[in-house]
Amino acid sequence: MTKYPLGKAAYEAYRKDAGGKSLVSGQPIPEFDVLPEAIQHAWNEAAHAAAQAFLDMKRGIS
Repeated sequence: MTKYPLGKAAYEAYRKDAGGKSLVSGQPIPEFDVLPEAIQHAWNEAAHAAAQAFLDMKRGIS
């Protein structure tokens, strides 16, 4: 089980959509669980921000 489930979900969705390759370099990108913790944490923070923005939007908060 991952320490950062939202971050993993977001990263894996990106990885799948990008065909497993970096959209910048075209190089293969690793699975979430082998990324350094700092990168996992950053993806988790981004996922939390996106989730909060979605909830705020649904509640009519900008």
